[in-house]
Amino acid sequence: MSSLVDDLLDAWRRHNDIHLYILDWIPPEGLAARTLLKTGKPSRGRDVAGIFAHLHAVRLDKLKRNLDDLSALPSIDDEAPDAERLGEALSKSGDAVAELVDRSIRDGEPLRGWKRSPLHWVTYLIAHESHHRGQIAQALKQSGVRPPQEVSYGVWGYWGGYELKPPST
Repeated sequence: MSSLVDDLLDAWRRHNDIHLYILDWIPPEGLAARTLLKTGKPSRGRDVAGIFAHLHAVRLDKLKRNLDDLSALPSIDDEAPDAERLGEALSKSGDAVAELVDRSIRDGEPLRGWKRSPLHWVTYLIAHESHHRGQIAQALKQSGVRPPQEVSYGVWGYWGGYELKPPST
C-alpha cells in the first residue's frame, strides 16, 4: 500500500513542479495574457496570473476545511500577482496538499468537505488544474508568447521520469 501512496504523491508533486516550471519561463507580460474570443478580442475571463491564483485558491478552500493552521500558506488577493508570489504560493499549497493526502490515506482519515477518497481528490485537482493549464497555454499562444521546445516537450517527458531542463533563451 505504501508504494501506491508514494506513487500518488510523486504524481501530485510532478504535476505541481510542472506548474512551477511553466511559471518560471513566462515573461512578465505573459502573465497578463487572456484567451481570445472568436472576434479576436480578449475574453473577460481570468488572465494567466489569475488562473494560477485560482489554482492556489481552490487548494486553499479544501485545505482550510482539513488543517487547523494555514498561516504558512500565502493568500493571493491582488489583481496582478507576479510570478515569484504565484510560485511561492503554489509551492507551499502543493506541499500542503501532499501532506494532507499522505496523512489522510495513511491514517485512514476522510477529508472533510469531500465525500470520496483522498485519491479521488488528488485526481480531481490534477484534472481541474490541467484544464486550466490548457487555458494558460492557449492564452499565451494567442498572445504570441511561445514556449521554447524544452518547455513544450519537457513537461511530457517529466511525467515519464525525465528531468525538467532549464529553457534556452
